[in-house]
Amino acid sequence: MAHLTESNARYALALIHDESLAGWHSLPVWQTKAQKAGYSEPVYIDLMGLTAQRMVRDALGTVEVSNGQIVERVAKNKESRFECEKAFMAYVRELLKQQKGRCKLSGLPLQMDKATTDDQMAASLDRIDSNGHYEMGNLQVVCRFINFWKGASDNATFIRLMGAVQSAPQRQTPSDS
Repeated sequence: MAHLTESNARYALALIHDESLAGWHSLPVWQTKAQKAGYSEPVYIDLMGLTAQRMVRDALGTVEVSNGQIVERVAKNKESRFECEKAFMAYVRELLKQQKGRCKLSGLPLQMDKATTDDQMAASLDRIDSNGHYEMGNLQVVCRFINFWKGASDNATFIRLMGAVQSAPQRQTPSDS
């Protein structure tokens, strides 16, 4: 089994804990490798950044196919109101930081890309007003299963229903009998 060097182990821990990687990325050896890989700007890799990037690309893919066209049903018109993908990613990354890596609706810890052990706990970009667009003030990061359960509901309705589920008496499952 291969072992990491001390420096690589410190880098991996910083990556896992979403700490600044600027010290490593500013090293000449890092910059040389980045340039050879075709990157003209410094490369900064972190789990929140990777997660934000994936969520933005998913959202932009949704926007691309959700322009009100008629397929078998009418798809909602969904637009990105960000000036560019970079601004969109910066905004989503800031949401992740503000939410301290937790689901906005449940408070559960979000799992970041490349560190996900349960796909249902993966970070998922949600429109607060499902009839609105991908824009500042209308986005939150939630667990994937929460986004699926919420569907087209508004936040208030979803939170009310979650409260009802939480306050309901415990039901017996077949295995409890």
